[in-house]
Amino acid sequence: MVPLSMEEAKKLLKKNPSDPHANFSIANVFLKDKDYKRALKHFHLTLMNYPRLASDIMVSFEEHILQNIEDIEARLALVDFLVLSGDVDSAILELEDLVELSPESSVIYNKFGRLYLKIGKIDGAISLLEKAVESGTIDENLFESLANAYLEKGRYTDAIALYEKIISQRPSNKRVLRSLGELYTRINNFESASFCYYQMLNEDPEVINEVTEKIENLARIAPNSTFIHEKLAEVYLRSLKPTKAVIELKRILKLDESKINAVLSLLRKLLQTYPEEKDALFLLSQCLIDCGEYSEAAEILSKLQNSDPSFAEKCVLSYNKIIELYPKQSVARKCLGDFEFSRGNIKKAMQHYLEFVKFDPSEIPYIEKKCREALKADPQMIEPCLVLAECFLMSQDCRKAITLAEELVQKDKDNFEAYRILAEAYSKIDLLGRAKDALRNALRIKPFDNDIQNKFKLISEKELEREISSIRSKIQQDPWRIGLNLDLARLLYKKGSLDSAARALQNALKDTTKVIPSHKLMGIIFKEQGRFDLALLQFEKMLGNKPDLEAEKVALSQIASCYEALGNISSAIDAFEKVLSQDVDFEGIPERLKTLKNINPFFIRNKVLAAYIEIETQQIKAIFGKDVRRHKNDDGDLVSVTFGQEQNNLGFEKFLRDKAKEAEEDFKIATQLDPTLLPSQNNLAVAKLKNKDFENAKMILDNLLIEDATSPIYLNNMGVYYLLNKEIDLAEKHFISALKHDKNFDVTIYNLSQIWIKNGKQRDAFELYKRISPNNPLYESIQRKFYYF
Repeated sequence: MVPLSMEEAKKLLKKNPSDPHANFSIANVFLKDKDYKRALKHFHLTLMNYPRLASDIMVSFEEHILQNIEDIEARLALVDFLVLSGDVDSAILELEDLVELSPESSVIYNKFGRLYLKIGKIDGAISLLEKAVESGTIDENLFESLANAYLEKGRYTDAIALYEKIISQRPSNKRVLRSLGELYTRINNFESASFCYYQMLNEDPEVINEVTEKIENLARIAPNSTFIHEKLAEVYLRSLKPTKAVIELKRILKLDESKINAVLSLLRKLLQTYPEEKDALFLLSQCLIDCGEYSEAAEILSKLQNSDPSFAEKCVLSYNKIIELYPKQSVARKCLGDFEFSRGNIKKAMQHYLEFVKFDPSEIPYIEKKCREALKADPQMIEPCLVLAECFLMSQDCRKAITLAEELVQKDKDNFEAYRILAEAYSKIDLLGRAKDALRNALRIKPFDNDIQNKFKLISEKELEREISSIRSKIQQDPWRIGLNLDLARLLYKKGSLDSAARALQNALKDTTKVIPSHKLMGIIFKEQGRFDLALLQFEKMLGNKPDLEAEKVALSQIASCYEALGNISSAIDAFEKVLSQDVDFEGIPERLKTLKNINPFFIRNKVLAAYIEIETQQIKAIFGKDVRRHKNDDGDLVSVTFGQEQNNLGFEKFLRDKAKEAEEDFKIATQLDPTLLPSQNNLAVAKLKNKDFENAKMILDNLLIEDATSPIYLNNMGVYYLLNKEIDLAEKHFISALKHDKNFDVTIYNLSQIWIKNGKQRDAFELYKRISPNNPLYESIQRKFYYF
């Protein structure tokens, strides 16, 4: 067929767009112009409307190719025409020629591969398409063709890799992302699938329903994947479904609490769009609590509780959780108070208000208002009065606080809180005596309240300081009033300033009328300092000054306790019996005598040190260790004395005279002279503890406990070692074990009571203290620990 001119062809096409002659003519024009795409379009229309022109079209291509022999694009256009006309074999032959002409062309391999795919030659297609990819060409259609070929062969991983390459070039390619998501689903990589589906929204938000459905399905398949639930929550957020988003965020936290920061971020994002979404607000508050952001959590809960009363119970539980974690959180306290107040639970409300106002005094006017509202409804209520008095106290209106607290005490003599407020108010206006009276009443009700004990101690010490200052001032004004030094010494002793008290007593001794009480107090001071040898001299001087009968009994009792501490048991018994001859009921002496007479004779011959320690200063002291246990051979030879015994007892005396270094040498010699003498080994360990050789002391004590695991002395001394090394639990364990074998072992009672006081177990400590009789060597020392009980 002879082609028409361009003008003639266009006229014909206007009349009939399907005219084959016109389409053939225009196609030839485009072919000559090398516009192969449009040429191919019109050749295709020609062929569709008049198939007999196929040979003419082939002639046009061949003539054009002969004139443009190097034009690969022309021959590729011919291949496309052959495929369109159904002549696949000729298309393949043409492509084979092209591969020989241009073996590096990825376009040729791509067409060849796609043609093979079309006719079902998958392996051949893969081979050709892979060659095209290897050439380095980045072509989306090429990658998709090869990926489809891989899919036909079940090579999902290879297909995924190709799709990922496409996504790396076009991250928002919706069609590829969909295919990639389906591929990941096939290989059970559901999280990656959800990510691909979610990315589809970046190109086309209109596919939100499709994406939602697909990720929901993945969430059903993999219900334990936090990643999928997170993506689903984000999809719900974008699809304006905040309630469903919150449900997904709850699931994430239930599955993995460590995702809390991601959940927080999504919640804040959600609330920017939906600030009144209540479930989201509540979940946000719970996350903030878990993150330690208590103030913000409480503010959110308060807002939620006020806007929707149906959340009240949940909010209350959350407030309580906040307070349990951080008792000083004032907003939570206030909200709880308001909640209980609204329910008519005034007592509970006031408890919360009281704590609230302690942490936030700026809210005093608000709390006062609530208290007056409660009292207006019921003037006889105690709790609002207490809180109101506390508010007066905090606002420095002490007189009003006192008036209100006194009224409460008149109504109820056992109102602990009223006495506490009274004490605080009187203390603030410097009426220390009245403050102490109030504290005594509080301690009467709760004798082991640590806070009240500390306040009582503080006020007592403040009062003591004033008295001491007053007496010193009087002495300075009139130095001849020597007797005032005894009063000063007593106050200093009570304060715990033992050295200062001793110096004052030296002046008091110049007053002959004060000699006996001065020697007595000096002896007690030496006892507390662990110098029982010096204390003994003071009590003997007291006795030598011909005291009255009561003072004589006291002197003899104190002499006996010093002898006991020094290990001179026979002299101690003699002194106690002298007292007993004058007063059979004097301070439990019969029981004390029974204890002394029951001491194992072995330990009387071989004196043994029982250590006690001041926890605060880590200062070690010791007295004679009384072991009342009996063994078969303990009452054997009571006369013979070995060189080891002599050396041990010599070291014992030196240690009690504060010569620990010299004593340690004696104990070393004793253990060398008699390696089987356990008391000397014990004493050596105590000396080493005193001299800070803890490692060797521990080694000796370990060996002693192997020899005698039930010895209260050895167990006690091991407890002292642990105390020195700050191992409080082990120390406590050994002290308790020592008391199991001798419940009245005085040094252990002294040591253990200090631990319990420090650990807030005042009641248990006080019960131990009651086991110490007034004639025990450690009575004054342990009594000091309980001055303010």
